[in-house]
Amino acid sequence: MKIRYSPAARDDLRALKRYLTDEFGAAVAAKTISKIVSDISSLKRHKHLARPLADKVGRATDYLYFLCGRYSIAILAEAPDVYSILRILDGRTDYAATIFA
Repeated sequence: MKIRYSPAARDDLRALKRYLTDEFGAAVAAKTISKIVSDISSLKRHKHLARPLADKVGRATDYLYFLCGRYSIAILAEAPDVYSILRILDGRTDYAATIFA
């Protein structure tokens, strides 16, 4: 299984790191980002952890989602062995509106 990060997902991680650093300090930011990246990496071994987004939004879509603490990870299965991480969003974000915008 290969995992790719889209430019938007990389931007999300950078923005999250800046926010967490400003609000809680560099140690909290580093720990949180490391946890997110590690949890996403676990999809390589356990791809069934990514669930169909259609179940959440009530419409047919090829997107998947994965919950990592308070963050929702939007994923597109590009091939049976390739997941693209599209966005990494705070759980309070309307991720459906963000993804389908």
